[in-house]
Amino acid sequence: MGGRCCFLHSPFPIVMAEQLPLPQEIAEMIDELACTKRSNGGQSNNLLLFVSTRGDVDPESVEGGVVQWVLRGLSDPRFDHLKDDIDQYQWHVVSNVKDDGNSNNGPPCIVVAVRIGIDSGKWLRCEHDDTGLIIIDEAPPLPSAKADDLLEALPPEPECVTGVGVSAVSDKLMMAAWADLISTESNTFDKNGKGYMVHPMWMRFPDGGWNDIRETSCNFGWDGYATLVGTE
Repeated sequence: MGGRCCFLHSPFPIVMAEQLPLPQEIAEMIDELACTKRSNGGQSNNLLLFVSTRGDVDPESVEGGVVQWVLRGLSDPRFDHLKDDIDQYQWHVVSNVKDDGNSNNGPPCIVVAVRIGIDSGKWLRCEHDDTGLIIIDEAPPLPSAKADDLLEALPPEPECVTGVGVSAVSDKLMMAAWADLISTESNTFDKNGKGYMVHPMWMRFPDGGWNDIRETSCNFGWDGYATLVGTE
């Protein structure tokens, strides 16, 4: 009364789909489409993003789109705790083309520099207790963010982006990078900047919107910076 099961036997071995190798052209296409993402795992009030782009795209033509992509990541609610007492966001963002892809140094690369907070000077920056009668910290730390958090907060990358790395760095390194990035006679960027207190800088305002203004690195409190930018 029971039914019988019939098995078809094939003289050929059965190969599962996951075992089938991809054709070389398809594998290379997937590798080209994949975006490499890296973080140095640090935390700082200075973050540097190196964004590599496709070799067939002029990095200067996509720099604006890359910056808007980074700004969307910085707009993630996970960073709302960085606002100050008057709900002003603490981001200061500049960018420039480091490698235009015309040399043998590697693929085109755009650098986005992110500074969190300003140094308003020892007297204004010192921290008082809740009564306001005594000073409890002469140099409270500036707000900071983790490189991992920014990397995770970035939305899906633009089609032109092939890699992005986020590094939390020191004031000393950021000072040097920022000065050269904005310089009209840059030493390491293939595209010259617009100059000190002229180069465009993005800030986010209390209403959540972003606007570009002239950069304000004079407020960062970097020792020796005036020499770098030629104002001393």
